[in-house]
Amino acid sequence: MKSAELTTKLAELRVSRKEEVEAARAEIARRYEGKLVLTEEELHRQVAMLMKQSDKTVERLEKQLGTANARLQSAQEEVGRLRKKMATAVSTEKAFDSNLSMKAMVVQQAISHLREELKLSAQECIAIEVEMATRIHHRPELARDKFSKMAAAIDDIIPWFEAFLSLYRQA
Repeated sequence: MKSAELTTKLAELRVSRKEEVEAARAEIARRYEGKLVLTEEELHRQVAMLMKQSDKTVERLEKQLGTANARLQSAQEEVGRLRKKMATAVSTEKAFDSNLSMKAMVVQQAISHLREELKLSAQECIAIEVEMATRIHHRPELARDKFSKMAAAIDDIIPWFEAFLSLYRQA
């Protein structure tokens, strides 16, 4: 990636270099217009002085490009060596389903989230839901419907938590 960027930058610099030289020539000619006639050698020397910074930039970019290309080649050789090693290696481990680690992480996050959200006691939660259903909706049966759904969900997950705690304590 860096090698490509440096190559592009260097190519752009080389293209603009010709324009810079011509602009430098024009600038020098304008400075000395009517004052003095410069020889071609003196003109080249003046242009070289003006282009010195640009030459340093080109040199620096060429050095960076060389370094980046060397690193790229070294990395490609290492990748090739590792691929070769991987192709010849025989795995004795069972295949690992990478989706399982993601699922385990989601379970951990869900438990953490649940723990953070349980800011009410069970008694407070029930009292609030009954009051909302009765006072605001004027339908106390709404609370009962909500409680039955919550109870079913809790009944579904309690065995998982019990199994987890049992296995954790054995480990």
